[in-house]
Amino acid sequence: MTFLSNKNKHNLKISVVLKKKITELQYEIDGDDIDSDSNSARLNYHLIESNSASLRNNPHDVFDWLKRVELFEGQPESIINNFSEAVQTVDPEKAVGELPKLMGGFCEIL
Repeated sequence: MTFLSNKNKHNLKISVVLKKKITELQYEIDGDDIDSDSNSARLNYHLIESNSASLRNNPHDVFDWLKRVELFEGQPESIINNFSEAVQTVDPEKAVGELPKLMGGFCEIL
């Protein structure tokens, strides 16, 4: 039996709702919708929110941090801020994933 705290249950619900919304937005963007730039921006917003929910559940997940950095492609200041936050947050003893990829990615942009 798995124990989930109320906070984790709440974050899981948020994640499920956001993933549903992301799927809806992807469908709208793929269709012949005239306002695809707006939908694309909304989709990116929801992807960032979904990623935030995942990181609240496990702030030591290297893969989620790397996904988060990718979401800010073309925004160097945001990329640096997210890498900095990731390096400060991820505990090497609790890290899930390949910590050297996180450190190496940060070094590459500096």
